[in-house]
Amino acid sequence: ATTDGVTVDVSPKGDAPGFVQADGDRAILIPDWPGNARIDGLMNVLSHPRVGVIFLIPNVRETLRINGPAEIHDDESLRARFETRGRLPITVLRVETEEVFTHCSKAMMRSHLWRPETWPTERPVATLLDIIRDHAAMEVPDEPEAAMLERFEKQLY
Repeated sequence: ATTDGVTVDVSPKGDAPGFVQADGDRAILIPDWPGNARIDGLMNVLSHPRVGVIFLIPNVRETLRINGPAEIHDDESLRARFETRGRLPITVLRVETEEVFTHCSKAMMRSHLWRPETWPTERPVATLLDIIRDHAAMEVPDEPEAAMLERFEKQLY
């Protein structure tokens, strides 16, 4: 989570286990892979360089939260630490850990987030395509979800 001093922006990050790396004793590094091409969080870090990071791990009910100042790095040697499928992240966010703490498991227990047997069998909300078409009043070409997922898979890194 970042802020520009008025609006808070929360942007999900994720990858295979271990994608966040330690940098010394008090910092973590988070790769910034291609996403929706919005740079709200990065712009926020430039103007208000404090972030909050929360870690959700499948089948772990507790969460870990880190708060502290952040810096954006684009040097190739640092980006190379995260090389995946022959690609490097666009940038790497370095977060100095000033606060580190856990949250209890009650929210995860209430949400049943890690209990697949409680998950809906069908998508419970509109697709992104439908949201853009209906709420942004934009002309968006139809794309079957399978085609979109295939396209996204090719653009993950």
